[in-house]
Amino acid sequence: MQRPAPSSCRPSGRAWLLAIHHRTDLRIAAPSTAVSRLFSIVGADTILRIYPTVQTVLAA
Repeated sequence: MQRPAPSSCRPSGRAWLLAIHHRTDLRIAAPSTAVSRLFSIVGADTILRIYPTVQTVLAA
């Protein structure tokens, strides 16, 4: 199911995402432009492993 891209992210949401990242092998595949921008604004793009496509995640 496709969901609308978020326009903001609460600090608790960012904390949850980063906690999951530290506990698992979290990989983000093909985020929308809005999500990519949000990750960039909060600095998550420097921490999370973000891939342009599902195929690149599977190949990594």
